[in-house]
Amino acid sequence: KRGTNPVDWKEHMATTLAVIGASGQLGSAVVAHILTDTKFPPSNLIAITRNVNSAKAKGMTEKGIKVRCGDADKPETLVTALEGATRVLIIPSKAFGAKRCQQYENIVGAAKKCGVKHLITFSLTGLSVELKFDITPALTFMESVVRTSGMPWTILRNGMYMDEIVAWVPDIVKM
Repeated sequence: KRGTNPVDWKEHMATTLAVIGASGQLGSAVVAHILTDTKFPPSNLIAITRNVNSAKAKGMTEKGIKVRCGDADKPETLVTALEGATRVLIIPSKAFGAKRCQQYENIVGAAKKCGVKHLITFSLTGLSVELKFDITPALTFMESVVRTSGMPWTILRNGMYMDEIVAWVPDIVKM
């Protein structure tokens, strides 16, 4: 049991979770957490990365995780990579603007084609159109794409990452 909702372990163990962006900084940390802090079997994880030959990807393969090539800029690769996934965790890329928006449309479109049953993604605490950050329009669009996908969804709202704040200093100073 986590939080106030009991976990249905039978359903939980039958889930195949695909993590898009699994070899990045946040994605690899999420995968490591899933493996060490839950009862989730590595064989039910699909790590999706652009580079299946990276050291991180090879390390995941050694742990029993399915590692597949998928690129949010190439939707045809996502359909193959998401095959068999029941839930998808979307780790946001560092792309900005229209490119990031297109990536979310590609991911959600591929998830629909593959019969994914649940989308999970990250966003920003306190997100609103009034926020003056460059990332705000893309995050607002992303949330809209996820919410209108027709699939159940979960949006995890975390605070800002300190490494991102450095890039936002010019915008913060203008406020």
